[in-house]
Amino acid sequence: SLHGLLDEEGSPSSVPLIRNFQEALKRALQESGKEVCFIAGVDFSHVGAQFGDADPLSDAYIAEVEKTDRAVLAAAETTDADAFFNVIRQGKDRTRICGTSSIYTMLNVLDAQRGELLKYDQAVDLEAGSVVSFASMVFC
Repeated sequence: SLHGLLDEEGSPSSVPLIRNFQEALKRALQESGKEVCFIAGVDFSHVGAQFGDADPLSDAYIAEVEKTDRAVLAAAETTDADAFFNVIRQGKDRTRICGTSSIYTMLNVLDAQRGELLKYDQAVDLEAGSVVSFASMVFC
């Protein structure tokens, strides 16, 4: 988990354990000589009473979650892992984005120039008082 690094400065990749893992993964990919497809299947934001938020779900609150998500996704589209993490860090991961470490790692080892958001949506459950967002992206 990168959650413990939200209050730290600098790149998560400066942490030896994280850096060593990413370097080993890159080496393994290069040495394999194979084309590799990464799939990072994760939920995105988790907000609402079901997840411990005091704020009631409202159209404005749900729209704010989407705005936050889209800022994080836009950073991911740049393929800059630190830019991606810094957007999450700036908001103190208020929306509890799942898969931060998986996406961060993928962006660091992926040999891509850009990403493209294909679809964004939210599963809103007013009865449970929750919103879980999700998105699909492609990188090339």
